Amino acid sequence: MPSKPSGALFEARVAETYSLICAAAAAGEKCPTDQDLADHFNITTISQASLYVNTLAKRGQIVINRGNRCRVVSIMETGQTTAVPPRKQRSSSPRAAANFILNSPEMQAHRSALREGEAARLAALVTVDRTPCGVCGVRGDIGCKHNRGNA
Repeated sequence: MPSKPSGALFEARVAETYSLICAAAAAGEKCPTDQDLADHFNITTISQASLYVNTLAKRGQIVINRGNRCRVVSIMETGQTTAVPPRKQRSSSPRAAANFILNSPEMQAHRSALREGEAARLAALVTVDRTPCGVCGVRGDIGCKHNRGNA
């Protein structure tokens, strides 16, 4: 588990993080991500990089607006703001592709034809003689055991 940097190293990295964020805001670029900062400082945990940014926010030097998996930082001293990163195009998930195919007009027509054919097939299977038995008065589909031919 990596140890927390010493006081002087920690303060130096917080100051450098602040200068990186200021440079990004001045250039109209997006705020450096935690991974960008971790790579810059050659550290293995992005939580340490996040600590530098959160320290700046706690000190009131920056204000962080989070949303849509990004952060936009406003620098209190200059009033500058980092750019909002462009929204990523979502790659089509297999479920979305399957829903698109299943809801296509061709598939709807196919399902409709299957339903009509199934309904006709079931109607032929379900024809039941509902006339009561002449001997006992009970319908054959309910439980008459008499031979219909004899009644």
